[in-house]
Amino acid sequence: VDPSFVNGRHRIVELARRLADLKPGGQFDFATSLATELLSIRRAGKVFIVSDFLMLLNSVTKGLGMFTAASMDLTAVQILGGRELNGQGLDGDVEVIDSESGERLRVSIGERERTQYRETMTRLTREIKSFCLKRGLHYSLYTTDNDFQQFFVRATRDLGLAH
Repeated sequence: VDPSFVNGRHRIVELARRLADLKPGGQFDFATSLATELLSIRRAGKVFIVSDFLMLLNSVTKGLGMFTAASMDLTAVQILGGRELNGQGLDGDVEVIDSESGERLRVSIGERERTQYRETMTRLTREIKSFCLKRGLHYSLYTTDNDFQQFFVRATRDLGLAH
């Protein structure tokens, strides 16, 4: 997915429209895309990055780290499907598709593989959160099996966006 950037204090409607129009697909170089956009930002400010961050960890940390170097106030919001995070539906012989390359693979998934999958997903979210907190960046995880309104109210308070 190509990133969607808007600038200005009163552009929330435009941002919502752009987010609604996004369609996933294709290869995406996270750090390079963020670097390109960072160059166009003329002054320090608040930046929100909303992503599943399902990519190599060093690509995530490299991309997010650029905003630290540029003295930006960054909030990273990771969004994952609740079923996706828990590995629900992964059982027996399944076909998986790499969403970036389109490659299809047939694999057999049992309890051991599902456990390993859950551990990998948990480790990824924990490492991204740890990276953010160590660098003074804000981080929040939303899973789609939770109520979005409750998440939003909690996150805006926890991230210092509302009192």
